[in-house]
Parts: sequence; C-alpha cells; structure tokens
Amino acid sequence: MVVKVYGQDYASTKGVILCLIEKEVEFETVHVDGFKGEHKQPEYLKLQPFGSVPVIQDGDYTLYESRAIIRYFAEKYKDQGTDLLGKTIEEKGLVEQWLEVEAHNFHPPLYNLVINLLFAPLRGAASDQKVIEESDKKLEKVLDVYEERLSKSKYLAGEFFSLADLSHLPFGHYLVNQTGRGNLVRERKHVSAWWDDISNRPSWKKKNLDTKMVVKVYGPTFASPKRVVVCLIEKDIEFEAVHVDLFKGENKEPEFLKLQPFGSVPVIQDGDYTLYESRAIIRYFAEKYKDQGTDLLGKTIEEKGLVEQWLEVEAHNFHPPLYNLVINLLFAPLRGAASDQKVIEESDKKLEKVLDVYEERLSKSKYLAGEFFSLADLSHLPFGHYLVNQTGRGNLVRERKHVSAWWDDISNRPSWKKVLELYQYPV
Repeated sequence: MVVKVYGQDYASTKGVILCLIEKEVEFETVHVDGFKGEHKQPEYLKLQPFGSVPVIQDGDYTLYESRAIIRYFAEKYKDQGTDLLGKTIEEKGLVEQWLEVEAHNFHPPLYNLVINLLFAPLRGAASDQKVIEESDKKLEKVLDVYEERLSKSKYLAGEFFSLADLSHLPFGHYLVNQTGRGNLVRERKHVSAWWDDISNRPSWKKKNLDTKMVVKVYGPTFASPKRVVVCLIEKDIEFEAVHVDLFKGENKEPEFLKLQPFGSVPVIQDGDYTLYESRAIIRYFAEKYKDQGTDLLGKTIEEKGLVEQWLEVEAHNFHPPLYNLVINLLFAPLRGAASDQKVIEESDKKLEKVLDVYEERLSKSKYLAGEFFSLADLSHLPFGHYLVNQTGRGNLVRERKHVSAWWDDISNRPSWKKVLELYQYPV
C-alpha cells in the first residue's frame, strides 16, 4: 500500500514528503491547487474539514496537520530509515520541545514574512509593512535563542538529526532563499552551519528533484532578470525566484560568483544546467520549449533571422543609451551619487534616433520582426518600462505613433502584467 500525500508543492506538504523519504516509505502525491481553490471543494473537505494541506491517506487511515503526520510516520516506521525521534525518553522529550518551538516561535513570524513578501505580490495584494517589521524583530530574537542552543549541540535535540530539525526545512528554505532574509541565518555562525548541514541532506535534495523540476531564476526584482521571467511565463514554464540583493552586494558573494563569475544577474539553473546573460537565456528557453506556449522565434528561417536582427538592435542600439539614463536618473540618486548631465543629454539624443528607426519599422509591421510577438519585442519590456514610467522620458515613446501603439500592445500582455505583480522594481 502506497501512502498518498495531498497538497500543492508548498512548504507544509514538503515537510511530510521529506519525512517519508527519510523513513524510506513509498508515496505518491495528489496535487491540490490552492490558488484555484481546490482545497475548498466538497470532496477535499471530506478529507480535511478545515480546507488546508497536507493530508495523507495510509490505506484506510487518513490524517492531517503536517507535524502530526511526521510524528505518526516517525513512530510507525521507527525501525526503518533514519531515526527521527531519539533513542531515549530524554532525547524524545527534546525532539518534542524543539518541534513545539518551531511551531510556536519560529514558524509564526516566518509565515507572516512569506505571506507578505512572496504570496501577497503573487495575488496582487498589498504587503503589510508593519507586520513585516514586527516579524523581522520576532524572528531575530528566536534565532538568537537557536544560536545559543546550536553552540552546544550539532542539532536542536542533541547530536542527531530529528523531526525537530526536519520541520524547519520547508519554511527555512523560504527564509534563506526567497524572502531576502537569508542574512538572519548567515549572521549567526552556529545557525548558519546547522542550516547548511540539514539543507544538504540527500532527502531534501531528493525532495526538490522528485517533484516537478522547476527552473531557478536569480535576481527577479531587477530589469534584466525580468526579461527571463516574462519569457518563462510566455512559454508556460514553472520557475522559482531566488532573491539576490545587489544593493547589499549579494551578487559579489563567493557562492553567487560560482554561478556567475562576473557578479551580475540573472542566472538560471535548469536542473544541472546553469546559464547567465539574459538574452542567451531567453534564446535557450524559446528553443528548448519551442512547441510549448507562445512561439517567440518565428516559423521560418527568414522570420528567425529578423527576430535575431532586432534582438541585436535592442542589445546594441536601444539598450545602451537607455541603460545610461536609468543609471543616472534613477540609481545614482538612490545611491547618493551625482548624475552625469552630459551622459544624460547624449543618451537622450541617441535614444531619439533609435526610436525614429523603430517608428519607421513599426509603420510597416505590427511587431519588430513581423506580424508576430517575438523575443525581439519581449526583450524591450524591462528597460522599456523604465523609459515610459520612471525616467520622465515617456514622451520619446508617446510622440511616435507606431512606437506608442507597439508599446501599449506588448506592455499589456498578461505575461508582463504578471511579472509586474510578482516582482516590484527596486526604484
């Protein structure tokens, strides 16, 4: 009999699956999509009357609440796989103590951060800054206690990995990798070492491989990574965002430099395959998934040639003067640096000439490469957004009839609107 695990690929469900892998228990997953409200459907509510995940079915036995579930499997299969409970009654007491600490001290503030920093933007809702500030402070105090404890033992309950450690992995992953709060772990020597230990367990790595392979995108808040994200959405590819704070210099840290030796974003990881340079990345995904989602390359060799031509125009004619404007008009003031007026004036003139060429081209075709939306158009969206909305240079687009119509068309695509909902610009 194979255990069934009901839930979406989110944190609490992952905790149960992780436990099953550690205990060498066969299981199958039954996807429940919370965003579509499947957890509120009558059939599901027969299994879980509160409408939350996960739920397990072990033969005729049904159980919900993730910590109850992992206790159940750790006890049922205590002589199989990893011992997650401890060998003595005293060890078991400490496991239970730290499981309760995780549930009542660690989880609540981190849950509030995840909701406000990750899921609120996903749903187009406003984040509560007061809750974020309060949760940061609470979590800092909790992790100070963890630092003290972990200075005395390798794991929370002693010298053995247990349910108490395991239970931290799913939401701890959000903390370290997706909320921009990884410093809360990394600033605490013993907590950091503990996290590196438990997050590198084969079971956790296997968990992330056994579920559907999800592309990782590093640095989605900034413009060039958004070029990648909008491509992934157009191609119907699942992805996970990994926050990289350029203002804090996280792109210059040794671990990131192993992925991107020049210290810039974006970088993607597609399984064991790592790639950087945003235009190389979007070409890669457009080709790899050419029969999925929007065709972004063109159907004939001639169309593909034009896509490549205008991608190069964007990279070498459109982007450089606009990049200089963004640096001098937006990011220099943000860093307290002086703007270079000469560069601004020169960039304005160059961009005007480029957009005159675009106006001519777009008077003859709906999109840059022809009558179809392609990588060539898509590639303009991230920095084009700065141009139209944040540099005070929107007139350069609006004064050109065909460029203006083209911009309204591409910037109103559902994929781009989704990107703006998910990831706010840093300025």
